[in-house]
Amino acid sequence: MEHPFLTTVHDIVGVTIAAPGAGTNLSFPCPVNARILPVHLSFVFTTDANVMNRLVQVAMYDGGNNYNIGEPTNVQAASTVRNYFFNHGIANARDILGGGSYNQVWCDLNPNCWLRFGDSIVTVIGGLQATDAITGAVIRYYQQIIPTQG
Repeated sequence: MEHPFLTTVHDIVGVTIAAPGAGTNLSFPCPVNARILPVHLSFVFTTDANVMNRLVQVAMYDGGNNYNIGEPTNVQAASTVRNYFFNHGIANARDILGGGSYNQVWCDLNPNCWLRFGDSIVTVIGGLQATDAITGAVIRYYQQIIPTQG
């Protein structure tokens, strides 16, 4: 019998992720019978007026632990809107000046983070407030379909 990885199908998949409720972190579970390697995650993060800085991180959650796979080096203040882009191959986290304010955050995404069924890509936002919101989330990933053993 062939090893299942010798018969896998490799695809690049793009998915729009439903917006989580206000004050809630984003979560995208690995599909059933697959392994995925995230190559891009983007979203808009809008903070409310509560005076507190937020630190946005992206992690792999394995059902018990978060493993950080992308973390910008800056914080986001109250009453601001930023577009976050996590990708492979971006040398350093950096802000790009836009419209007179820093509104885009670019960050490396760990290029060796394969997820399996039961794992999720999640945001872990320090200082998250009840009416902060994540919208417009998109993920792109390589997918290996793991054939079921019969």
